[in-house]
Amino acid sequence: MGSNEDDFDLNLDDNEISVERYTCHIIMLMQYSSIRKIDNTMPVLRWKNMATMGIIVTLMIFDLLLLASELINMKNAPNMEILVINIDGIWMHFTGFVKWSYYTWNMTKFMDNYDTLKKCHLLCKKVNKCDSGYTKFQTKMEKARLNCKIFMYSFIGFFCYGALHWMMNPLFIQSYQSGVTNNVTSKIRQLPFHSQIPWNIDHLFGYTCAYIAQLIGEMGSVFGNCSMDVFYVGSLMIACAQLEYLNYSLADEENIEFVNRFSTRNIDLEKKLKECVIYHQAILKYLKSFEELISLPMFIHCIYTTGALCLISFQASIISETTDLASVIKLWSLVEYFLFTCYQCFCLCFCASYIATVGLQVANSAYYSSWELIMHNKHEKFSNIGRSEIRNVKCFMQMIIMRSQQPILLNAGPFYVLSLETFKALLGMAISYSIVLRRVNSIEN
Repeated sequence: MGSNEDDFDLNLDDNEISVERYTCHIIMLMQYSSIRKIDNTMPVLRWKNMATMGIIVTLMIFDLLLLASELINMKNAPNMEILVINIDGIWMHFTGFVKWSYYTWNMTKFMDNYDTLKKCHLLCKKVNKCDSGYTKFQTKMEKARLNCKIFMYSFIGFFCYGALHWMMNPLFIQSYQSGVTNNVTSKIRQLPFHSQIPWNIDHLFGYTCAYIAQLIGEMGSVFGNCSMDVFYVGSLMIACAQLEYLNYSLADEENIEFVNRFSTRNIDLEKKLKECVIYHQAILKYLKSFEELISLPMFIHCIYTTGALCLISFQASIISETTDLASVIKLWSLVEYFLFTCYQCFCLCFCASYIATVGLQVANSAYYSSWELIMHNKHEKFSNIGRSEIRNVKCFMQMIIMRSQQPILLNAGPFYVLSLETFKALLGMAISYSIVLRRVNSIEN
């Protein structure tokens, strides 16, 4: 009666599809966002890995340099408005660098967690004996793959657009000012971020070098943020598909009819429930190890969301009420920044809430698995074998219902539980802090 997935032969049949088919985008992201060992056996792959590693190192170094220059420039802030703008940039680049560094440093643990997901995939065929059941599983996994693909490209695209738009703002403003004044030499050189530049940026060459350095550092921060978030959301999409298939298999009337029609010592509801218990246990094990991995970066992200939304709201509230192009561009960029930050946090919290809801539905699906049929059939025989099977069915039902009644919680550090309630609380907290910051600034002025 032991429920250990190692008791089964976890090998793919010829007509089965491996988990790599559905997680190809996650694998690609893991390959291109981490520093990997160079494969010396294949020259083409070796040069490809070296180029990838060079790009990653360059992005991370420039992100770190930009962060250091912003920290040094904090002492030169003339007023609270400039200080807030400086802190906003520091917090964004710090979060991106830390999340990417954590992702790269713990890549071995992430790969081990991915191997646990493979075991869940291999166990899926055993919980539903019907061909239509496995077809249903393929449909759910294919849908999860497409959703993951759409999310990855749209998420990275939105944030790259936001970063590039923010970087282009100084150029737009300078072009507008030079056109209004008709004096190119009198315009002030502005950089996207307030940082300490060790060379003169009044000349075009110096300004171009500083601008490119900030651009590379900003893209490193964006890619660091996106790589961790896309991995998080994509992994949860696959796990949700696994849980949805478990719910379907437990309450699948066609599978129950199939089991009853060919009820033997090897194929019956008792075996089905046992395999569902093992499958459910494997999914929970995967989610537990996944939660331990992402707890720290998600904790940093929750703090970043609160601070970023607070500082963005404050900056938007102190913009001068004029219709000049500089104010319009700045307000537009802040609105985009605010919406992208909310969207980023909402996606993380929504996935955590959804998988908790699907996990709780397992108890209802187990109850509707027609377990009472085997209780009735075996009770009529009233033999020792029948009693043993009734006892086993009761045990399996208790195990899967008790486990599923405990919510699947994804903790973000010691203070946060990722959910839509947490998203609402972070948003309200940020607005409250922004109001307090605005009052303090009004008193000082």
